[in-house]
Amino acid sequence: GAPAAEETGAPAAEDEDDVAVRELDSLAAAEAARNKSAVRKAKLRLTKQKERLALKMDLPGDRMDIMEDFELFSLARIKSQGGLAAVLGDEDKGGAPGDVVLD
Repeated sequence: GAPAAEETGAPAAEDEDDVAVRELDSLAAAEAARNKSAVRKAKLRLTKQKERLALKMDLPGDRMDIMEDFELFSLARIKSQGGLAAVLGDEDKGGAPGDVVLD
């Protein structure tokens, strides 16, 4: 008789093709979901901007300048007595001459 389908290997190739097609379909669906989410976020941002313009909270064409925080010092940077001395200006501990007055 004729050889069985399992012996020829054709169904195994079909199964691999089916798996590949399903994987591509799932990747395409994930990409579509990401694109839809990005479009939704952009529309939400635009809606909020229009609302801010309507309430005169923003001016048309005006954009906020993004600047770094210019602080005298950052508490996160003071990790030791030497760092504290530098901020307070203890000259004998290696700090800069200070005019900081603590009560």
